[in-house]
Amino acid sequence: MLLELLAVLMILCFSNIQVQSSVTAVQNSDSEQHINEEDLIFYLSSEQRESLLRKSGILSEEDIFDATWLSQIRQTYKEYGLVLIRGLLDPRTIQRLAQAGDSLVHRSSSSIKTFRTLQFGPMFLYPPPPSSSSATCSNDDDEDKKKQPTNFRTAFRDVALHSAIPTFIAQILLQFNYTSGHNLRVVNDVFLAKGHEQGYCGWHVDDLHFWPTSFFAADEERTEDNSSKDDIDDSTLQPAMRTTRRLDGVNAWIAMDDIDILSNGGGMALVPKSHVAEWRYDAYNTIGSLPVHPSDGFTSAEHMFRSFPATTCDLASASPDLNALMDNEALVFHYKKGDVLLVNRWIWHKSIPLSQSSAAAEHPLKRYSIRYEEGKATLVKGFATHPSVMYNADNSGKSLDNVCETSGPFFPRAYPSADDAEMSQFQDLVDHKFLIADARKKVIMDEARKYFFARGQYYTI
Repeated sequence: MLLELLAVLMILCFSNIQVQSSVTAVQNSDSEQHINEEDLIFYLSSEQRESLLRKSGILSEEDIFDATWLSQIRQTYKEYGLVLIRGLLDPRTIQRLAQAGDSLVHRSSSSIKTFRTLQFGPMFLYPPPPSSSSATCSNDDDEDKKKQPTNFRTAFRDVALHSAIPTFIAQILLQFNYTSGHNLRVVNDVFLAKGHEQGYCGWHVDDLHFWPTSFFAADEERTEDNSSKDDIDDSTLQPAMRTTRRLDGVNAWIAMDDIDILSNGGGMALVPKSHVAEWRYDAYNTIGSLPVHPSDGFTSAEHMFRSFPATTCDLASASPDLNALMDNEALVFHYKKGDVLLVNRWIWHKSIPLSQSSAAAEHPLKRYSIRYEEGKATLVKGFATHPSVMYNADNSGKSLDNVCETSGPFFPRAYPSADDAEMSQFQDLVDHKFLIADARKKVIMDEARKYFFARGQYYTI
């Protein structure tokens, strides 16, 4: 019923990578200290999770949220660009999510070269009737369990919009005040299942097809001296960008299976602190990442790809030295089913191939990724393939809030709560607007394929 929402432009890198135990710790080149995965893992109690679901504001429940514990999480996230939270989803929700993922894997007709299954926008599957709203995720008390639907098919939407995840991000990581007027919207969500595919995407930060919001603050957010109201203290930023940067988006990466990297591989590797690393602009320039795009964007896909020596997934061939540096500093968690890895948008990461002995060919390892941004974040200007821009080109450069107000809930609100009025429009979005966007996008993607073939490069969707 739902067509693919976005095209994935990836240059595939092939490598015979051996997953070694040393990948679970990172050697930081600046501090010369080892970082173990346990230093980045925090545990949430059921009582704390229920408090987040009540959305009453964590500052009003100081007996549940210890100030020192909160400070440690925030400092870890700020310094390393990531934290892994266990207990953020309750067992019943995790099981429903896994069932929903299994259903997508079984109905998938074909795989691509990097994943057995890749589905953009699963939160829009099985939209609620216009007169109803979705149920909330369970907080383990009897009353909420009665409200919880038994149908697992809505699990993606329930987790993205109704779980404790958006409130944790907003109030704990970003320190939004519940009454301040800040909101969070889902920029993009994607389900992926990893089998024994030969390809994988090398070190990268998400490109505009996965994360279509601008690096720059919107014009209306800047003061008379051209600084942003939400400036981040980051002295290592290039001067031209230091006064125009906004709050970074957060990716919630959810393990839907146990992923034992020693016996299976198949997880995601990250480079802690890479969001502030001195070498990051060399890497951005190498693969053409968003921070080095012109503020007015590109006129076409060809214009964009001609501007850089490589594209999103081929850092290894374009810069072996940078690739080796990131490999040396890589960290991979031993993921447990239900783990929620919260990652700064600008952390460098890559997928890890499965070992040949893994049983994932029959039972692919599943993960669900939800990308959150403030509603005032703006879409990139110029060339873009997001359905909101394909549906209405005038949405280019607009804020997420503005797009949702004028064109529909392409970016549903998740914090301070989901919006029933927006969800009542999901059916029209799926049955009408996405179809128009997909048809227009196909024309652009067909042209992009011709360009890649002319360069002798691979192009996959």
